[in-house]
Amino acid sequence: MMRPRVLLAKVGRRWFRQFPTKKNERFVRDHFRKWCAWDELITGTTEGFLMFVSPRDYASFRIFFFGVYDPAMTSFIKAHVPEGAVCWDVGAERGWFSLLMGRLVGPSGRVDAFEAFPPTFAKLEANIALNEFTWVHPHSIAVSDRPGRMGFVPAEKLVVSVDYLQDASGYGYLTADANPEAIEVATITLDQHAEETGIDRLDFIKMDIEGAEVAALEGARRTIRRFRPKIAIEYNRATCLRAGTSWEELDALLDSYGYDRFTFFGRLRRVQLEEWSERPDHEAVFNAYCFPRN
Repeated sequence: MMRPRVLLAKVGRRWFRQFPTKKNERFVRDHFRKWCAWDELITGTTEGFLMFVSPRDYASFRIFFFGVYDPAMTSFIKAHVPEGAVCWDVGAERGWFSLLMGRLVGPSGRVDAFEAFPPTFAKLEANIALNEFTWVHPHSIAVSDRPGRMGFVPAEKLVVSVDYLQDASGYGYLTADANPEAIEVATITLDQHAEETGIDRLDFIKMDIEGAEVAALEGARRTIRRFRPKIAIEYNRATCLRAGTSWEELDALLDSYGYDRFTFFGRLRRVQLEEWSERPDHEAVFNAYCFPRN
């Protein structure tokens, strides 16, 4: 017999997919998901692949109830990742973008997905296997500016100030500081990974690693300058500060690599960090879409 919280989630999914309004999404985010099961359940998506996702988890409830995740980033990737492309998903979580890129590039392409947190990596592996995307290669490792070992603090150990961010798993952050909440994970540089895999092209990088973006980009200097991939990356003032960097440093680094950076809120606009100066740190976050100037 199906457990009540699982049954509630599946009935809710049928209803909310018929009425995918902003009001309903807020209701699910703030209330409905918290009445549902934590279980990782198979669900279909609007992009044609299947996923194991939790209806309760903040990180995956949109996929379960609405079949979508980050529509702007999803649309950008669909517009800029062709069949046969080579892509990296740095900070893959359960694998929405890894699977999306895998579907787009097909068997003639390659996707490398990096996920540092072991329980989340297991979910990523399961989702890749569920779709039989053998050309999507998962890596249980963190990306930084040097190979070695670092601490990783998982989401379950974080205190969040925004109520709807409660019940979130699957992410966390690297730290070089002693922290009793951290687990030890291996690190690699993207330059090292490119050399080890022997790639002869790199078309696209998606990166969202909770403040470690500056370190990861510094460890990818040779590869980025060689292949000039398009880059989609999160700017997050709070996580950059926690990592001992800043989003000004991130922006300057991308500029030094010869990239023009844009936000997308209805249309592409050049990144202007000063527009966010009055926002509190936890609200100062957006994705940037970066194009090589040559």
